[in-house]
Amino acid sequence: MNRIVYFTNGYLPDLEGVSKELNILCSHFRKKFPKKVYLHNLADRWQFSLGKGFVSYPDWLLPIGYPLLKYLEKKADLVHIYGSLTGRLYLSLIKKRPCILTSASALITERLEQCAPAWTSLDTIVVESERDSRTLKEMGVDSKKVVLIYPGVPTRDIPPPPMDVPFTILFASAPIAKEPDSLSRRGVSLLIQAAKRLADCQFIFLWRGRHTGMLDLMLSKAGIDNIKVINKIVPNIDDVLTDVHCTILSPEGWDECKPCPNSLIETLACGRPVLASNRVGISNLIERERCGITFSPDPAEVQDAVLKLRDNYEIYRKNALPTAKKYFSIKKFVRTYENLYKKLGIVEQ
Repeated sequence: MNRIVYFTNGYLPDLEGVSKELNILCSHFRKKFPKKVYLHNLADRWQFSLGKGFVSYPDWLLPIGYPLLKYLEKKADLVHIYGSLTGRLYLSLIKKRPCILTSASALITERLEQCAPAWTSLDTIVVESERDSRTLKEMGVDSKKVVLIYPGVPTRDIPPPPMDVPFTILFASAPIAKEPDSLSRRGVSLLIQAAKRLADCQFIFLWRGRHTGMLDLMLSKAGIDNIKVINKIVPNIDDVLTDVHCTILSPEGWDECKPCPNSLIETLACGRPVLASNRVGISNLIERERCGITFSPDPAEVQDAVLKLRDNYEIYRKNALPTAKKYFSIKKFVRTYENLYKKLGIVEQ
């Protein structure tokens, strides 16, 4: 008993936010149930070790890997799909009950209605923002089936830079999609326009390799020198957060980032306030807890939000870490999942 199988896509815990969440859960429950927790991943890389409870292969090899997927499903006492409510592959293949799906990725609005029939096979849908919970309930999903669980991140208080240096703003949600217009959709163009208006502020773009040439061209055309690009994988985000006053996320639409973005909650967790477009899933929470400022995706609005935060920095900063401890602690994250698993028959040894 107590065999848990996770199914996910693109598992990269050193790089990607959804994978970081899942890695925390896997590590926690592997300690509780040794050799009974498995992770099935569809991604570009190959890795196979049933002894370590991990198998990964490209999705185009699924016809070959299908027997393994069904074997893991059959052996599972609990199936947990981690990723997206609009990713129909796992939803169409997995029929085992009990089954949980964590909707940690953006809700792709135009796909919701067509994917909704597949949700009937799920015992629980976990969402990561009040907005996503409200969206599903407005669609007619049984409210008893929808559970709100915020992801967990380590909390620590790192003193911010002094206020007598240029006000420094981190953008750490570089696009990973292949489409060229993903830079605009993620709000990169918006931030470049805002940076022109905020010449006395410093911006840091934490980049991930994709569309680097396009970004360089956009910066060259803008003719500004207050945006620094760090184009590498940073294993420890604290190394960057130490030098910034806040983090900004500026998507143009609801579909452009995960509902509870790691760049924002990791910033709160080290005692920094945040700036967020009102198209971010937790924007209402940020406003309510006064741990940052939200804005409409417009250059003038971004400028006003930055100046308001800078001028009232201590008011918002003092609320950052308490907000992270209240909503985004790892202890609360895993404890809530433990309670959910117990309701579905997974008992603690």
